[in-house]
Amino acid sequence: MERLSGLDSAFLSLESPSMHLHVAIAAVIDPSTAARPYTFDELKAFISRRLMRDAAFRRRVVEVPFRLNHPIWVEDP
Repeated sequence: MERLSGLDSAFLSLESPSMHLHVAIAAVIDPSTAARPYTFDELKAFISRRLMRDAAFRRRVVEVPFRLNHPIWVEDP
């Protein structure tokens, strides 16, 4: 269990359906530079294996009752 920082908590509370405060990335992958033919399924499997190693991708935010403190990160199976 880890508490969100004040800044992270502020960004979370300011986010709404019409104002998104999250970050996204777009990647261009050129399979012609690969040593062997590469499929989309192999790419998905590679990313899945890498994401599961990092705890940040296995957590979710939980609000503290009555919002008495900043939300916390909990492990999400």
